Amino acid sequence: LCPDWETWDPRQPVENAREAMQQADDWLGVPQVIAPEEIVDPNVDEHSVMTYLSQFPKAKLKPGAPLNSKQVNPKKAKAYGPGIEPHGNTVLKPAHFTVETVEAGLGEVLVYIEDPEGHTEE
Repeated sequence: LCPDWETWDPRQPVENAREAMQQADDWLGVPQVIAPEEIVDPNVDEHSVMTYLSQFPKAKLKPGAPLNSKQVNPKKAKAYGPGIEPHGNTVLKPAHFTVETVEAGLGEVLVYIEDPEGHTEE
């Protein structure tokens, strides 16, 4: 519900809590039974927090909830597996590997193959 939470300013805990709690209210139907100012207070009443959090397991996500980040960060894409190792691959044999883009955001994945002579192909 807060896909861009990593960009939130950690020096603004009340604003961050307010945004997260509003998203939970809007998209999960979890009412704000505690104020954002209270939930970030180290001396918060633990029972109030427990009451608030106890609503989440039964909450149902509403259609249209913002689950994907609006920001794209290609550097967070990861590729791994035997097919991308510098040694052990054979010409004309499958080279299996995995590309993970979950943390990178929406975008197109391009794979370039380089042969032993240095020629590149998309």
